[in-house]
Amino acid sequence: MNLDITTVYRVSAFFLFIGSAFSATAQKKPLDHSVYDGWQAISSSAITDDGRFIYYIVDPQEGDGQLVVTTPSKQQVGQIDRAANASFSPDGRYLIAHIKPLHEETRQAKIKKKKADEMPKDSLAIFALETATLHKVPSLKSYKLPEESGEYFAYLTEGTASTEDTTAKKSQPVLHIRHLTSDRDTTIERVADYAFSNDGSALVYVRTAAEKDSIGADAGLYFHDLATGQSRRISSGKGTYNHLTFDGASSQLAFTADKSPEKALQKSFSLYYYTPGRDSAVIVASISSAGIPKGWNVSGNGDVRFSKNGEKLFFGIAPIPPVRDTTLVEFEHAKVDIWHWKDDYLQPQQLVNAEREKKRSYLAMVYPQRQSGVIALADESVPDTRLTEDADNEYALGITDVGRRIQTQWQIGAFQDIYAISTVDGSRKKVATDIRGSISLSPTGRYILWYNRADSSWYSHNISQGNTVRLNAELPVSFADEDNDVPDEPGSYGIAGWSEGDEEVFIYDKYDIWAFSPDGSERRLVTNGAGRSSEITFRYENLGQRPRGRRSTPFIDLKNPMILSAFNHLSKENGWYETNGNRNRDPKMLVMAPYSYGRAQRAVDTHTYIYTKEDYVSSPDIY
Repeated sequence: MNLDITTVYRVSAFFLFIGSAFSATAQKKPLDHSVYDGWQAISSSAITDDGRFIYYIVDPQEGDGQLVVTTPSKQQVGQIDRAANASFSPDGRYLIAHIKPLHEETRQAKIKKKKADEMPKDSLAIFALETATLHKVPSLKSYKLPEESGEYFAYLTEGTASTEDTTAKKSQPVLHIRHLTSDRDTTIERVADYAFSNDGSALVYVRTAAEKDSIGADAGLYFHDLATGQSRRISSGKGTYNHLTFDGASSQLAFTADKSPEKALQKSFSLYYYTPGRDSAVIVASISSAGIPKGWNVSGNGDVRFSKNGEKLFFGIAPIPPVRDTTLVEFEHAKVDIWHWKDDYLQPQQLVNAEREKKRSYLAMVYPQRQSGVIALADESVPDTRLTEDADNEYALGITDVGRRIQTQWQIGAFQDIYAISTVDGSRKKVATDIRGSISLSPTGRYILWYNRADSSWYSHNISQGNTVRLNAELPVSFADEDNDVPDEPGSYGIAGWSEGDEEVFIYDKYDIWAFSPDGSERRLVTNGAGRSSEITFRYENLGQRPRGRRSTPFIDLKNPMILSAFNHLSKENGWYETNGNRNRDPKMLVMAPYSYGRAQRAVDTHTYIYTKEDYVSSPDIY
């Protein structure tokens, strides 16, 4: 076989290329934990209400992250290593955060199986946005900010041995009430819990007894006036104080407390109520209160909340658990699990749910200013009750699937009965029977809305009039999941929300958004069918929500444009559209691109938005 010199060179070059490729492949580092533990992602982000500052936290899969503060114009203001649990102050002048210990330091402590009080501690970061100055405080346990005022914030540190009790062996938690602009600190020792009023004018805190004080001479709940700097005890005695809750106007306070002796076999909580100017808090609900079912009491696990107008106070009640027999030692207690084939849950699920069921509470309420007794809204037959966000309305929503839960073993969701429960006297009106689907209460509480899987329909019930209407009757469009591929009745696409005053409810089909009058009198296609005709799914994005849990607008504000997320089923592109919710028209495209968009947030007082954008090549960065 004869080869010319050109052919020889070509063959040699080919094998040289193949050899180089194999060599390069052999030199690549294998993909293992050491590689993808270093992959980074944005774990949290936020923008100040005035839109001037943004923070984001970049965390690796394993290791130490970093918080960066910047402006919308990408001017970096500062950075805090290992920051977490960050919040802007309500006035947008400070950023408060935890600083976590070094990851390797914590890892080594866990390997050495150190006790909880020996583990590395968090520190506090106070970052002044205007001056880009950072102040750190060691041994942080927690911090809290008032919802509306940026003048004060409070934090709890591990503390040192009490200066009041030089014989104390344990460190005493210390509460710091800090005035942000002056950096002035008020410190209070032996604090177990604390809470701000919404307007930041007052703070309450629970003080524990000194280590060798058996009677708890100064233990109890204290009310601290931030304007005067004065504290006064409003509930005395050692005990467990839970759910410190102010009303929206910061003029009323409620909490639950158990002041039983430490060795008592059974806790006995009561609901307390206080208004500034009183000498002390008073009990408004207890085991002896009218309206508490026999064998029940106030629960220490139930949430406490006021209605927006401050007239109603909601809390939890529960059956009193049996007293444990202490005459037997642990190994003499028989451990028997009894199961019946008609039980709501299978035995393994009963065991998983056991701890949760021990802490279950049932909604009840009082009118604290009337002292009119307890109104039980829920019980074991109707355990699930829901309120509107304001909770000012006359009726609560009651839902029960008791006796029918076993069906969830082979289908999604059990059949449920729906009730309207009066907050005036606790009476119940049955609204519907054997409904399987989503159920909700309108923002004003005038209507109950539900989707029924059985006929793929949406229903609206006027509570006061007792009328029920099928909203999507005779419409040619399906409101059930068109892509349902399981042997079960399809679910819905959900709702976007309600307009102000419950005038309309906005409901999704696969592509578009519809508006229905809840009395069934009118209906319209808000997106004008543009979604279905172009195979784009439109969904409403509520970007005007309040940060840090402040009350969001419970309705869709039709005075401003509706921002819609969009997904094109043909091109697989995502984006944003805008439309006027008062008119039926094709939405206007803002952006549509081969990216995925998410985590959109709006600065409450401006029209500045932040969001993430990513694709298969680019990580989800903040824009």
